[in-house]
Amino acid sequence: MQNIILAMKKHNIHRLIISSTLSVSDPDDLPDFKSRVLINLVKLINRSAYEEIINAGKVVRSSNLDWTIIRLPLLNNNAKSGKVRVGYLGRNEVGLKISRADIADFMLKLVQDTKYIRKAPAISN
Repeated sequence: MQNIILAMKKHNIHRLIISSTLSVSDPDDLPDFKSRVLINLVKLINRSAYEEIINAGKVVRSSNLDWTIIRLPLLNNNAKSGKVRVGYLGRNEVGLKISRADIADFMLKLVQDTKYIRKAPAISN
């Protein structure tokens, strides 16, 4: 992630949109049992991947780019529904599943949408 950010700065590119997992926390999150179970499972099964995800989130947040971190729950191969819930953990705004097609659609729309610049919302169907 550090190399990507350095390359973006070198070429004067300011917009960065990445996907991550619910492991990356956000100040707008509240305690949430279901997501905490998923996060702890990832931490238990693959600690190095968990730490890499956390570190990438920190690097992105500390940059001066117009970043958005899209935090994802469990993925599925369902068709695009066009119905994406956006919010933060512990607020009953998002669920625990989303289709890959809806992720792609949501992320493409963010290229021109400034609503979530320097934010890390979670999304689901």
